[in-house]
Amino acid sequence: MNIQKENAIETTKKWISEFIIAYTICPFAEKSFRGDNIIYEVSFSTDHEDMAYDFVNYMRKLIFMESEFSNAFIIYPKNWKEFAWFYEFSMLCEEILKEMKLDNDYQIVAFHPFYLFGKENPDSQSHYTNRSPFPMLHILKVEEVKLAIESIGETSKVSQRNILLLEEMDDEEFQKLHHLIYNKQQHE
Repeated sequence: MNIQKENAIETTKKWISEFIIAYTICPFAEKSFRGDNIIYEVSFSTDHEDMAYDFVNYMRKLIFMESEFSNAFIIYPKNWKEFAWFYEFSMLCEEILKEMKLDNDYQIVAFHPFYLFGKENPDSQSHYTNRSPFPMLHILKVEEVKLAIESIGETSKVSQRNILLLEEMDDEEFQKLHHLIYNKQQHE
């Protein structure tokens, strides 16, 4: 594995462990992470067409590995375009899932270092729930998401809890999170 790919995967794993799991941002992430049931793919493509090509290839690969993984991340470490550009790409991937007739089986969550929720104040710390060290797509199995939701109940409470957690985070904790996402070494 080349150094850049390895760095992107290790940085992503650290973010999952030290933020997503440590702060229970996603209450069902720990099981698949600790069970090593997550697939990590890295795409060095930087335009929608090549990124979409990679996405289709990764989805085909995932279909053949159906029982061997819980969810997957496609990490785009060279894609530092603005968040709106990347979000548009994630919507293209949603359309690709429909065209592949996989939208009933898989869903996508976009993460980006500069993620912004549309109706939130741009300065809100709540955006950090979807901010990550690199632009990435999280591919989830719909059936597993349904089971996870059934096990925790109303998911809107998770979102509300996360917003409150981030908004009330003290400066030291927030700086630690900020460093985890924007560590200069991973972006060089």
